[in-house]
Amino acid sequence: MSKVVKWGRWPAAIFFALQGLAILAGAVSLVILTLREESGTLYPVYQQLLECSALLLCSWGLLKMRHWAYWMAMGICVLESLGVLILLADVGASASGTWLEMGGLHFKVGSNLIPAAIVFICLAWLALPSVRAQYLHKDLPA
Repeated sequence: MSKVVKWGRWPAAIFFALQGLAILAGAVSLVILTLREESGTLYPVYQQLLECSALLLCSWGLLKMRHWAYWMAMGICVLESLGVLILLADVGASASGTWLEMGGLHFKVGSNLIPAAIVFICLAWLALPSVRAQYLHKDLPA
């Protein structure tokens, strides 16, 4: 196993694990808020729990060098990169100032660049030939 594969899987796994834990924290806070106000539905929490479990499972699979985790991580990164590209295109088309409003939250336009860079770096690491070969050919007999 090359050093790029051996040491690169840790930041990628940490990236997916942190995303999963952040979504889990959001789901817990949404449950508390919904139960406290006794209004609304818990359906979004179920969606967040599914997404959280997928991200945490993907993180574990990347650390354990599972071939299904490679495809899962690749799919998640592609979907996230498409979302980032759509968001950046929307910001470029509609931003007259330096702030963007989404769902009542105000974001500075450049604040999306660091998460976008992390997604693209993770996608680039997954696309490396040595990484792809190690994950996809690990389970084949010698």
